[in-house]
Amino acid sequence: MTVAATGIPASPARSEPSRSGIEVPGGTRAVSCLLGHVDTDPARFLASVDRALLRRVRVDHDVRQVPARVDLAAHLEIVAALERRYPDGIAMSPSGDAAPEAFAALAEYFGYSAGSGRSPDLDESARASPYEERRRTAYCLGWNLRAVARRLAGGETVRLEIPRDEVATAVPLEVWSRIVSRPIDAASAFATLVSDQRLGLVLDGLARLDPATRAALDPAALERIYRDAAIPFRRYARALSIRDGAVVPPGASGAAGFWQHRVKARLTDPARFVRALLLADDGRWANLWHALWFAPSEVATAVAVTGADAEPRSVRDLERFYDRMAAARPGVFDGGPFGSDASLTLRLSAPRAGLASLVDGDDVREAGWRLPRNAD
Repeated sequence: MTVAATGIPASPARSEPSRSGIEVPGGTRAVSCLLGHVDTDPARFLASVDRALLRRVRVDHDVRQVPARVDLAAHLEIVAALERRYPDGIAMSPSGDAAPEAFAALAEYFGYSAGSGRSPDLDESARASPYEERRRTAYCLGWNLRAVARRLAGGETVRLEIPRDEVATAVPLEVWSRIVSRPIDAASAFATLVSDQRLGLVLDGLARLDPATRAALDPAALERIYRDAAIPFRRYARALSIRDGAVVPPGASGAAGFWQHRVKARLTDPARFVRALLLADDGRWANLWHALWFAPSEVATAVAVTGADAEPRSVRDLERFYDRMAAARPGVFDGGPFGSDASLTLRLSAPRAGLASLVDGDDVREAGWRLPRNAD
């Protein structure tokens, strides 16, 4: 039987994974226990874990400063150590001569002293790392050593499983490998996601794209985004659309010349344009693009006009608006004139003589603004 800790159901026994999935050492329920609020459905698990890990994003990508990643990485290391110690799981029978020694060794690994009694005691010297992390893993695996001791004493045979579940990935592992420029297989993929913030950002950004746009970005383009622009890609992905081999700009077709001039790349070269847009002036132009994408078409067209057809007032308005962007801290648009609702910010911060006059009323939804979900 499998012994479960109170409130944490034990994961099912390990099954042989197929080549199409990703292995989760220790099982999905243990990861959900550790991170909290993770969807354990195999089809949604990976994306749910990725979003949970991206609740805190480091600009320097130093995952050692992200507690959730540190805790999950430690959990995976402990599970790997248990798998090496007990490749076939743990089975203890009260009638076996080696049962007391086996249980004592298991209890000691988690910082308990089995002693001469039937219930293990916590060793006071084992309250700190690594025993604290080991006991947390035991809890999330559904292992209750005191319950095990009582069951053995009661004459029961106890079996503890080390599950290894399989989950789906929307992006093939071959593409993962191309993105990070190193081989990734089903056994190593989950640990790679935990330790590589850039990869998580790119995968979550891809999930925000429509299927046609996602298909238009080949692995080589994604590798460059991974290397140089993972954070802005994830933030502004919902405003990216590629159709018929070209990036679709916000507003009417007349905006194409303006954006190509500002970004220094052609819309008909999607891979180069997307990367250039995300990197242009520390992401400021991508932020404006995102704002205009969710704005009424007439606003986007008035802002982004071609040089030949430009109305002087519109160009001046844009430059003044851009000056406000330039005053914001590079790459960070959570405060000041920029927030998560970029389209509303555009309306409120644009010059009164220009863009703000194009939208009347206080309700931006009624005025035709498509408010995006949080861009972060």
